[in-house]
Amino acid sequence: MKDIYFDKEKTGYRLAVLFREKILGNFADTPVPVLDGREIQRWWFVIERMLDRDGRNPETVKEVIIYSQLNDFWRTIVVNPDSLRKHFDKMRLQLRKDLGEDKPNNGPSTYDSPKTARNKKRQELQRALGRRVEPRRYRKDE
Repeated sequence: MKDIYFDKEKTGYRLAVLFREKILGNFADTPVPVLDGREIQRWWFVIERMLDRDGRNPETVKEVIIYSQLNDFWRTIVVNPDSLRKHFDKMRLQLRKDLGEDKPNNGPSTYDSPKTARNKKRQELQRALGRRVEPRRYRKDE
């Protein structure tokens, strides 16, 4: 039987452990890999592929992992690194929308109503992602 190799300093391993913890935070009885077993090694390798082959930024992967387990829809779909990798772009775009980062710079916004509810949701998401929370500034034409 082959020995299992772990480099716990690798970004992919740390992200695999974070993903495991976030899943357990939502579903305590979900089968997830043990921290020193073959399955966590497989999770690590899939996330390393996201970083190396797909060219993903580690900080963006971390944010999408956190978002995937905060969002009521995605947490039921993204339960392993393969589904994380498969749906990564969709979740990243949804995260940007929820943070208000994908709005066009010209013209009034049509999807920002009610502004206070969206602003509150955006601020809660920023806190969960460890970002600095800034009050929303609205343009005069909005």
